[in-house]
Amino acid sequence: MDVLRALKIDETRLFPAPCRIERLANAIPREQEDELIRDIFGAHGVPVIAHAAAGIGKSIFATRIGLGLPSGSVSVVYDCFGNGQYRSVTGYRHRHKDALVEIVNELASSGLCHPLIPTPHAEPAAYVRAFQHRLKQALSSVRAASPNALLCIVIDAADNAQMAAEEAGESRSFAKDLLREVLPNGVRLVMLCRSHRRLLLDPPPSVLQLELRAFSRSETARHLRHLFPHASDQDIDEFHRLSSENPRVQSLALSQGKELDEILRLLGPNPTTVDDAIGTLLNEAITKLRDAVAGVEKQDIDRICAGLAALRPLIPLSVLAAMSGVDEAAIRSFAYDLGRPLIVTGDTIQFFDEPAETWFRERYILHPPHRHT
Repeated sequence: MDVLRALKIDETRLFPAPCRIERLANAIPREQEDELIRDIFGAHGVPVIAHAAAGIGKSIFATRIGLGLPSGSVSVVYDCFGNGQYRSVTGYRHRHKDALVEIVNELASSGLCHPLIPTPHAEPAAYVRAFQHRLKQALSSVRAASPNALLCIVIDAADNAQMAAEEAGESRSFAKDLLREVLPNGVRLVMLCRSHRRLLLDPPPSVLQLELRAFSRSETARHLRHLFPHASDQDIDEFHRLSSENPRVQSLALSQGKELDEILRLLGPNPTTVDDAIGTLLNEAITKLRDAVAGVEKQDIDRICAGLAALRPLIPLSVLAAMSGVDEAAIRSFAYDLGRPLIVTGDTIQFFDEPAETWFRERYILHPPHRHT
């Protein structure tokens, strides 16, 4: 880090896309972790795609891969989603000049390689070549201290990077290109994406593909009993079934601050798809907020939701206020009341994850509700 400071370059140029993944202190270690990390360890010379459906816990797993690697190993997690900023012009994370610069300079800040200084006219291929050279340097540094150590580059939400590239009129993200590169021996490249989006990355046949599965019943039991220690076996069975065994659906349900019987009623009576389950929870939360306020404020909630759906993240509160005609303080109150799906950071607001963003867009743009008075 001292070397980077000595360069006297704006830190946002050296670290253009820092990781925004929430590190959960009470994250449940997955039963699959040891098996998956052993497979990653054994992936000599081939990249790995770890895939799962929405809400299974890919991002949390991304932050835990390094914990299971040999002693002295170094793991860098690059976050392509960035709390929804990946689609924002000022927050792009799919470009080589953002992603590869961020990864290299995180390694350089630990003294493992030379820094990578972005330049205005460098082509993506030049960044890839510089990235490869820095990886060799970093691996040599790591193995000088621990000969069996690995250097692991973890790319979370790689599919979002490719989607953002195509939305911006570009055919290839850095993630798609990296899958075709031959990385130094001792380096592991792990990309995480949704199962149905793997083809977006056009992976070569040699790629090792691993599936992260939904919660087992015992994992659901640990999750539920962390908040409700006296939950019965029947409660666990119902919660497991009605949540579609999905960690994110479970977390969203538990974040509502309700008693267990209310949570089970909210999820029931029958399990649906993950997107439907998340949509049901969000719709219920917004319906209750609307029911708790006076007439004019009900319209305010509809306008806030429509603005959230229409604008790109990261959304300045002032812009959302101007668009919706609702005071900034009221928007903050709405976000705090709704809870987990929205994050207020400083003077901006954004979605916690992609399913919430998708639900708002489909609900308030594609299929807008009837306005109430």
